[in-house]
Amino acid sequence: MRFIYHVLLLRLMQLSRLAVCHCIAEESIIEQLSPRVAPTPPESEEPISVAVGLRLQRMNLVSDTNSLHFDAFLTREWSDNRLKFEQSDACRQAINGAKLKMWLPQLVPINGDLVRFHDESKVSIVHSNGNIIHSQRLDALIPCLTDALSYPFGNTTCTLIFQNGEFPQERLRMKWSDEIVKRPFATTAPIEQVGDLRVMHLSFLHNISAQSNGNYDELIMEIHLSRVSNKTIFLFYLPSVLIVIVSWLSLVLGPMAITRAIMNVGAFILLLLHYSSNMADLPRTTGITAIDIWKVGTMIFVLATLFELVVVTCMASVGRSRRLTRCCRKLPRKKGRDSMEPLYEELNDLRQRKTRMTCSCCRYFALMVDFISLVIFAIGFIFFTVVYFSNVADMVLYLNDFQMSDFSVD
Repeated sequence: MRFIYHVLLLRLMQLSRLAVCHCIAEESIIEQLSPRVAPTPPESEEPISVAVGLRLQRMNLVSDTNSLHFDAFLTREWSDNRLKFEQSDACRQAINGAKLKMWLPQLVPINGDLVRFHDESKVSIVHSNGNIIHSQRLDALIPCLTDALSYPFGNTTCTLIFQNGEFPQERLRMKWSDEIVKRPFATTAPIEQVGDLRVMHLSFLHNISAQSNGNYDELIMEIHLSRVSNKTIFLFYLPSVLIVIVSWLSLVLGPMAITRAIMNVGAFILLLLHYSSNMADLPRTTGITAIDIWKVGTMIFVLATLFELVVVTCMASVGRSRRLTRCCRKLPRKKGRDSMEPLYEELNDLRQRKTRMTCSCCRYFALMVDFISLVIFAIGFIFFTVVYFSNVADMVLYLNDFQMSDFSVD
């Protein structure tokens, strides 16, 4: 019984080998198709439909030119009845069409720089039903448009436009492949970040370009990017907030008027140095940006503390008048020239000088002004910060559309 089983198995193997030997090899199929192939599109009553795909495998941001460099695989899929070999007993249902001098739909990039098609990576697969899939590696440098006025909260959009510059829609129609729209990346995991920008989504659009000799298809790929604002907030906004808070600390120093002035001026200089050191990373624009609004706002709060020091100093000067000192308390007449004294006695040695003392009620009133100013500045800065981060786009739009003629009175 076992002997009969082995004999039947050997017989089946021989029959299968004979069946394989009867199929036509790929080289023979190519020889049969070569006379039918021509470097011209197939003749058809209906327009030729070409499905285009683009799978991204690497992207790099070029900040100097505000452009995006990417490396991808470009695929084109169409049908040619001249290349059908279903009736032939082919060993394979798909053959390599690299040796066939067949027509290839042309894609013309109309907005990309340094667009290069790698000929060494071309792969053409011809199926038995006449469907052709052509794949080729492509790398290009495409322009990007950044909403610089809303920096660092604006978005960046990089656009690549392909145009069918060979035949109008009556002869040839192009569209994006449905599979590419679902899976636009050639890598296993999708590309989520490019430099300091985060990939939001990709858009594959179709447009019709009307020209004098007909309508032509345009395939548009848009890569939408958004800036990762964590780094900007940590390195730009947070230090400026700390500098503003340092200027507020001068309000609690009380009698140290000279020290307060040094702290306020020093905080303002630190703020200017901080902003000047970050100018290189900011985009160049002609309008008012969100960063400009923040700069001016923080400078106003620092200058307000300096202005408050001037106000209380003037109050102290008034408090050293003879009439007010007599009202507050009676002081013995002392010989010596009258000289101006700091807001509060700056140091102990100043208290021992023969100078006119500040009225006590003015001192208490100045302390109250310092405390009230500290509360008002803190509440005002918190309000400014909340309004800034929640409505920065509206603020930028309003300030850029503002005209001095809006205040003119007819």
